[in-house]
Order: sequence, then C-alpha cells, then structure tokens
Amino acid sequence: MRIVLSAGHGPYTPGKRAPDGFREFWFTFPTAELVAKYLSEYQNVSTMKVYEKERDVPLGERTRKANSWGADLYVSIHGNAYGSTWSDAHGIETLVFSKTSKGYKAAQKVQDSLIKATKLTNRGIKIRPDLWEMRKTNMAAFLCECGFYTNSFEKKLMESESYQSLVARAIVNGIAEHYGLKKKATEAKPPTTPKSPASTPSGGGMYRVQIGAFSVFRNAEDLEKAAKDRGFSPFIKKEGNLYKVQVGAFSSKANAEKFLKVCKDKGFKTAFIDK
Repeated sequence: MRIVLSAGHGPYTPGKRAPDGFREFWFTFPTAELVAKYLSEYQNVSTMKVYEKERDVPLGERTRKANSWGADLYVSIHGNAYGSTWSDAHGIETLVFSKTSKGYKAAQKVQDSLIKATKLTNRGIKIRPDLWEMRKTNMAAFLCECGFYTNSFEKKLMESESYQSLVARAIVNGIAEHYGLKKKATEAKPPTTPKSPASTPSGGGMYRVQIGAFSVFRNAEDLEKAAKDRGFSPFIKKEGNLYKVQVGAFSSKANAEKFLKVCKDKGFKTAFIDK
C-alpha cells in the first residue's frame, strides 16, 4: 500500500500560527514524521512525504507527486484555527471531499481513533470539496484537523511531544484498522539483565511528568481518570510501594518543562518532573 503524507502548510507560511507565534507547521511536521515512522511497522506499506522541513511546498506540487506515484491514500495533517486571536473553539475534525469519496470510510475510522486517544471534543467528519488536496488527488484522501492552535489549552497540547506522538499513533491505528494492515514480524531478542540503579549512567533515561503518587492503587486510578477527562493520556507506574501517575515522557528536559506547565495550567498544581 502506498500512503502519501502531507504536513499542513510549511515553515514560512504566513498566518498559520497561534496568537503567541506558535506555527502550525511546528505541530504538523513532527507529527507527520511520526506517522511515517509508525507506518513503517506494517507489512507492505510504503510512504511518500510531500512536505519539506525548510521549504513551503505548494499544494499543486504535493498533489502532482501523489498522483504520479500512484498512491492509494493521501493523508494531510493540520492544526485548526478560529480567527487570529485566542478563542474557545476546540476539538478535532476530519475533512473529506464528499460522502461518496474513496476516503470517507477511512476518515471515519481515523476520526474515531483520534477521539478515543485524545479525549478531545468530536467535531465529526466535514465535507470540504473546496480544498485543493481533496479535489486534486486521484486516490482516497482525508485531512485531519488535530486541535485548535488558537485555543490556548489545545495549542499547549499540540506543541508537546507526547501529544504529537499520541495523534500520530491514533492516525496510524485508524488507517491500519480500516485497511486491515498487519504488523511486521519482530525478531525475538535474548533477554538482557537490567542494570542496577547504581550502574545507570548519569543523565540517562527519560524526563517524566508526574502528577501524583499513591500507596493505594484505587487512588491512582481515580487520578488517572481525572487526567483522561482533561485530555491527557496518563499511565500508572509502580515503584516500590507507590503507584505513580505520569502523563508524559521526554528525552529533552526543555520539552518536559513545557509540558509540565501545561499540566499545572490544567489544574495539576503539584506536578513535577521525575527522572
């Protein structure tokens, strides 16, 4: 299966940015890269990227490449906006050319997967025959609006690595379910003996954002549910006698600190970075 990936707009496209200067492409580029990475886990799937990190690629060039390649599916990843100032508009929607277009059923699967993963408001499937990428592609095509970068909360999510990964995985899961994609077989690896904490190199591991820790598992579950209700994707990690509730893991401390601020702004005032 041949899948084309289009990261919405480009690094220098004017206007496609939040009131604080955050650019839509800063979300769409890393998310599209992750979609390509996750699709590589499946059998008989090839991807083509019709965007570039350092150049605004015209839509005509993107669709011509997709058509020339004979792609089966065209996936365009975007962030949404309402006006040029902060607003309350929120949620996720997926756009298609028409209800009878090749991509409609695939778009439904992807939309459902995005909502299940992110817990954001479901704005549904929207019909948009005016969009170039929908009109000019010969294959099944849909466009995902993965949150509003003019909404201060959703914009903070969109600039976080954990949300980008969450969205990318959800898009791939929806595609895989619709088209019946199969994972590649993985080679069995011999078990390794974990290193003791004393032998772990200084600075190794991930920076994790922790919002709570409990000795009672039920309490950790309650906090996990509260975090999900606020749009996060939490997980519970047991260490010793404690059940730690965490909502993000980052290789970069700077990115972890950004996401920590998102957590505190959303009500988790005692959150901190655990490494």
